[in-house]
Amino acid sequence: MPLIKAFPLGLPLHGTTAVTLADGSTSYKLLGHAKATLNNQTKEGLVILEPSSSDILLGMAFLRTFKLMLMVAQMGVGLIDEMVLDAIIKQAQARAQGDSAAHPESAPPVGTTGFDPDTKA
Repeated sequence: MPLIKAFPLGLPLHGTTAVTLADGSTSYKLLGHAKATLNNQTKEGLVILEPSSSDILLGMAFLRTFKLMLMVAQMGVGLIDEMVLDAIIKQAQARAQGDSAAHPESAPPVGTTGFDPDTKA
């Protein structure tokens, strides 16, 4: 979060943290305590305060707090509720168990996709 936007909000300073950047270097950042609301659900947590940024960036920890996941596909990028993914996995497992009952020799083990990276296409 830009430091200049945090001051008017009166965010309490929490301390500092060491952040490892993509190039492997370490940068020390200020932390503030904040609340975020998404779809009428409010969560509290720590935010990194950036003196030279003008954008608010959301990290994966923030998404996990709201039980969301980031889905990146050719058609776009979206936030998906983790419960949706859980339901899809359970459906696939049930389908795989049904397939293995009918054809036990051809079904992949439950919890796998059946993808074998060593198999040549």
